[in-house]
Amino acid sequence: MDFTQALGILQSRATPPADASRRCVDCSEEAGAATLPPSPPLPSLASLRLPDLLRQLLERQEERVATYRYFDSGFAAFLACAEAEGYEALAASATTRFASVSAAINAVGAQLDAAGGGALAALVRQLQGLEKRKLTLTARSHLLRHGLAVDELRARAAEERGETVPEKEGRASRMRAEEEEEVCDELRQVVEEVNEVLDEVRGELAEMEEEQ
Repeated sequence: MDFTQALGILQSRATPPADASRRCVDCSEEAGAATLPPSPPLPSLASLRLPDLLRQLLERQEERVATYRYFDSGFAAFLACAEAEGYEALAASATTRFASVSAAINAVGAQLDAAGGGALAALVRQLQGLEKRKLTLTARSHLLRHGLAVDELRARAAEERGETVPEKEGRASRMRAEEEEEVCDELRQVVEEVNEVLDEVRGELAEMEEEQ
């Protein structure tokens, strides 16, 4: 399942409740505490030296990190209430920004290649591949965490009625929890690999700055 498919499933589950008086929170508004600042315009890359191109890369990567914070903050609000609204708007906003950041970084990578920085361009391609995987895993994690939150609400409702959760539902919930743990482990590994690539980029930039 890729990022778009996972988001589609979550969006289909984020329909408003029939009784508006029971509305809990709009997660797209709740993310306001981490509102995304305007994306800085990409300068003319053709005139930039290799160190400046690497700085542009790191700047755009910081923008990507801020977008993840925004996305996760809104999703936390979505998880906090069974009747939360606004996930579709939140996902659309985050997806648009992720696409913009990715396009900017691809442009930097292309210019690095054109400027004779083939090895640096290869690092950019490696970074982009990892980030694509990270985004897919993040969406998958959101989907599983939402499922677990629903499982918990159902279990709580059953307990209040003096009933037990059917074995089939309990087994499905346990399997979901195991899968979520596996996805989180894989996500942590991808984040480590992303950080290793970024450390290499920073090291290359530091060497260039020393030579100036």
